[in-house]
Amino acid sequence: MGSLASFILTFLCVVECCAQEHQSNISFVTTSPVIAPGSGNSDNNVSLSSEIENVTSRKIDQHDIRIKSLERKLKEIEKDKVKSCSPTSFLDTWDMVSSIIEKVRETAINACRPGKKGPEGSKGDIGSPGQIGTTGRQGAKGESGTQSRELQLLADGWYRVPSYPFWYKLFKVRSDYQTARKNCELMGGRLAAKGIRNPAIRSDLLDTFIGKTGTAIWIGLDDLEKQDNWKWSDGVSSTSSNTPWGRGEPNGRNERGVCMWNQLQYQIADVSCNYKQFYLCEK
Repeated sequence: MGSLASFILTFLCVVECCAQEHQSNISFVTTSPVIAPGSGNSDNNVSLSSEIENVTSRKIDQHDIRIKSLERKLKEIEKDKVKSCSPTSFLDTWDMVSSIIEKVRETAINACRPGKKGPEGSKGDIGSPGQIGTTGRQGAKGESGTQSRELQLLADGWYRVPSYPFWYKLFKVRSDYQTARKNCELMGGRLAAKGIRNPAIRSDLLDTFIGKTGTAIWIGLDDLEKQDNWKWSDGVSSTSSNTPWGRGEPNGRNERGVCMWNQLQYQIADVSCNYKQFYLCEK
């Protein structure tokens, strides 16, 4: 508004000046000596007319300059108006408002944010013991451990079975049944009997000696005293529970001795006592 008021005052001043100058020109023209026509003083007439034209031209030029100055001033005012309402100014104002909103938001968040953790308080009293819980389910049974099956080697090739008072020796000399029995008795033992009736020991003997030969082995069982009355070499009578006969055994009237037969996976079978094969002594 200040710029517009200045412009209006300036414009009125210019108009007033123009009016005064215009009156001066009129006065100058009307008060100038009147030259009568035909007076013969033509040079004076020409000179006077030229002077009037020159003065008038200068005044008009001055007016034009002032008008142009006023036009420039008006354009500057218009530019100020446009600038004050331009999109750039609006965006600057919006950025300022957005900045203020963001500051307010940060202040609100900080006000709602929990404060720093305070010092740890003192420990409370020990509570009463809880109730005894229910007993859980029993776990699955673990795998049974493997028993050592390695026989202990003693002097002269005799082996001792761990945890049992039995010693064994395999003789890799082919002999008939009666010879094998006598040889074991001469060494203070007998053909194997007690260990053969025990499944665990029989398995150990099979792994250590018998299974590695690939042939049948004489053991201490026969019916030489009485047909079909089978007795072990330690005097124990044979039964279905203590004698691991092979399928279909015994099966021969003339087969009076017993061996662990390789063709029956080392189950026992009756054979002729005249056969010559390895034998196993026990003491």
